Amino acid sequence: MSIARQLVEELSGDEEARSMLVEQLITHIVKDRRVRRLMLTAIVRDIATRDDVRREAEGVREELKKEIENTRGELKKEIESVKNELRKEIEDVRNELDSARKELRKEIEGVREELKKEIESVREELKGEIDGLRKDVLDIRDRVSRLEGQMALFVRLFIAFNVPILVGVIGTLLLLLWRAMVGAPVP
Repeated sequence: MSIARQLVEELSGDEEARSMLVEQLITHIVKDRRVRRLMLTAIVRDIATRDDVRREAEGVREELKKEIENTRGELKKEIESVKNELRKEIEDVRNELDSARKELRKEIEGVREELKKEIESVREELKGEIDGLRKDVLDIRDRVSRLEGQMALFVRLFIAFNVPILVGVIGTLLLLLWRAMVGAPVP
């Protein structure tokens, strides 16, 4: 193995030795004018001129324009794809909603028919009960009418039997009163 290679390996493993070598090299570069001139010349060759920068900038602009156009095209395609997907999803949702509405209408109609039947059944039951109540009311009226007739007959019979007795009692009382007033002996 060469000495240079051994030196590089040793410097890569020893931070302190590497720092000391850099300090020595920089100090030497700063002091020696010829080394500084060689470094600057090498650096200036690598530095781009204004024309180089302009050409590079134009190239970058053109690349950016192409990239932007490509990206626009891709975005337009992607947006159109997303729009189509959304349209399909919206159409699917509409179809599902229409289907759900139809089912709901069918269920509502079924419930409506059941309610109509139930209402009609209750109506028939109520008619029957009302007719029964009417019969009961008529029966009660008949009974009340009979009771009124019986009470009227009872009152007449009471009067018919009790009036002669009452007249007799009143007559007797009047007679006793008249005798007492006239002074006649009371039997």
